[in-house]
Amino acid sequence: MRQIGKAHRVQGLVWGLAWLVVVAALPVRAAAERAVWVWGQEAFRMLEEPTYRDEVFDFFNARQVTSVFLFTDPDTFQGGRSVLDEGTGLEDMIEEMHDLGWSVFALSGSDPHFALRQNQEGAIALADRVFSYNHTHRSVQRFDGLVIDVEPWFLPEWEADRAAVAEQYLEMAEAYMDLKGQYASQIPVGAATVSWFDTIELSRGGLTRPLNQHVQDIFDYVAVLAFRDFALGTDGMVEQVAAELAYAESQGRSIIVGVETQEALGEGDAIADLATFFQEGELRLEESLAQAEAEWAGSAAFWSFAIHHLGSYKIWTERPFFHALQPIGSMVYAAQDVLGQVTETARFIAYPVELRQGQRLSVAVEALDGGLAPIVVVTRSADGRAWEASAGPGGAAQLPLVEALDGNHTVTVSGGGSTGSYAIALRVNAAFEDERFGGVANDGPNSAQALDFVPLTPVAAGPAAATQGDFDSSGRVDFADFFLFVEAFGSGQALYDLDSSGRVDFADFFLFAEGFDTLVENYSGWDSPAQRAAVAGYLNQGDAVDWYAFEQGVAGDAMVLLKPARGHGLIFAGQLELSLYDRDSQILYEGRLVRSDTPFGQGLFADDLPAGRYSVEVSGTAGSQYELVLLKDAGFVLDPHIRQSAATPWVVGALEEEAIEFDFFLSADEVVTVDIAAPRAAAPPGLGLEAVEVDLVRLADNSSAELLAPPQIVPLEEGETGRRFRFQTLFRGRYVMRVLSAGQSGVVVLRVQRD
Repeated sequence: MRQIGKAHRVQGLVWGLAWLVVVAALPVRAAAERAVWVWGQEAFRMLEEPTYRDEVFDFFNARQVTSVFLFTDPDTFQGGRSVLDEGTGLEDMIEEMHDLGWSVFALSGSDPHFALRQNQEGAIALADRVFSYNHTHRSVQRFDGLVIDVEPWFLPEWEADRAAVAEQYLEMAEAYMDLKGQYASQIPVGAATVSWFDTIELSRGGLTRPLNQHVQDIFDYVAVLAFRDFALGTDGMVEQVAAELAYAESQGRSIIVGVETQEALGEGDAIADLATFFQEGELRLEESLAQAEAEWAGSAAFWSFAIHHLGSYKIWTERPFFHALQPIGSMVYAAQDVLGQVTETARFIAYPVELRQGQRLSVAVEALDGGLAPIVVVTRSADGRAWEASAGPGGAAQLPLVEALDGNHTVTVSGGGSTGSYAIALRVNAAFEDERFGGVANDGPNSAQALDFVPLTPVAAGPAAATQGDFDSSGRVDFADFFLFVEAFGSGQALYDLDSSGRVDFADFFLFAEGFDTLVENYSGWDSPAQRAAVAGYLNQGDAVDWYAFEQGVAGDAMVLLKPARGHGLIFAGQLELSLYDRDSQILYEGRLVRSDTPFGQGLFADDLPAGRYSVEVSGTAGSQYELVLLKDAGFVLDPHIRQSAATPWVVGALEEEAIEFDFFLSADEVVTVDIAAPRAAAPPGLGLEAVEVDLVRLADNSSAELLAPPQIVPLEEGETGRRFRFQTLFRGRYVMRVLSAGQSGVVVLRVQRD
């Protein structure tokens, strides 16, 4: 269980959608008992570092942990040491845990080979040490139970002869219970199993039954690894353990339900991603546990949740992570949502966030009880500028689309003297729906939330732009930069100290004034009309409809993308519907998305929209969450595997070790120039534009294609960025253009000009 990845085969699955995380209404934390796996490295650290042990205990207390599964076998990562060895201080730590009201289970096994007959003697010997320890220590220092974590499904023998290995596994289970009897021990002994044991029929003792029933008949309890990152619906956590729970109820036994928080090995493996809450974060975990507990409220067989494992579970509280979200090329990024608490001793909680120039950060902090009046502050380290939002007791504070510069930004949560728990959510390059955090309801066209558009311009060379006075990275020195300069006047902030004198003074003002109302020298020369907006939304239980509005200043194109935002399509209960209305409230487009089988959701392209106001309606199943992205005067290349038609010269795509392909038609002989650059707000960095190449294929007819000679690489004008390719005179006809990145990944903006 230390790793999950492509080897973790779970029956009965279909491929899920790519994930994305949106903050949800969080129910009160589940009251069910909760255990946590603690492997050897963490166990020894708790034994040897009192400060860390106190930190872990505080973490457990805050999350209502009631049991600890403590690894007791010799650990190869600790030089073969075991916590059961003399002099480790184990007995004192167990006694301290008991004083806190917790149970401590010994965790043994961990090697799938222990299931085979030739290795079982060694496995039983390890468990014998646990019983021997209990036999020689006082009751307050003893283990309260034993968890056997032997997972034979990882063995190659399991694939070759599943029935034979399952029989040996059951013999191992009986040997463990015989050992318990030899010591006349009263502690419960159970095993970690998988939810799909109920799909394997096995004949034993004259009876053919599902494997889970054979296992449950032997052990006192089972810890079913219901590794799903959602609770309800098809293939969810509740459905996963239904057979095991029903059988436990019929036999008067108990089950523990295991959930995963460890990162899936093999990025993009949909099955592995589906098995863990790593991407979704702690809020989604808490919401799912509460939903599952509500489903099992009437069951005497449900005993506890068990979370795997301390190392990955605890890391959520230490830093937010940013991950790219689909649809591909959308430039939306999310942090794992984090729970926190403002207390008398911890009045300010800070979260460092690394951002790039031109990105925009949205932060929302929601009080989870009536005592906290949340205050959130975002501080930009490059110039010390800060933004602040606050709310009353029990409310939500939101800072939308704070503009970033390269480097560290700090998000600080406090209560202004009040205390209480909260949830914090971060998004980059997307706003939150206002209604979700106490803003005006956007339930109708007359109260539609206005979309905030940002120019989709290529990256300028960052620091040099700032020295020219373009402090907000807009590409032009204007009054917005002037007001920023005034705020910094008299300080030592390096961003505004244009002459590097150590102080922002009148000398800097005169330098700033010289460049006022001009483009910065190194700003990319692309005169792009393209703009983008994005919002993370949530359909309320009452109305289940949201409206957004945007202005089309001049006639142009628009592309709208809608995607469920629950992490995987399997989680998405119900459907989403997308509609576009014109300035006369006439519907231009409508469509619905029901468990899309691609990670790109639903899209529509509207060309030649006249100037005016337009509305987007999102409706569907109450409780659904979604991501809405809109481009004006640009189009998305949605999938590297699917060729898209380019109806606009501006195209946004993502190179992910595959070529982007799109086609276009020339109605006359023309010279075609292709500009490629990274969007100003794209992240994370890593795509080297020098590695990007372009080739062109001419489709002569339905049965033949001609790869054209490589394009000419054209030098850029002074101040431009990116790469420029030129194909000399092309004949009338249809072409397919491929953009390749030599195995690198990143978001790109392309401009295709026909001279």
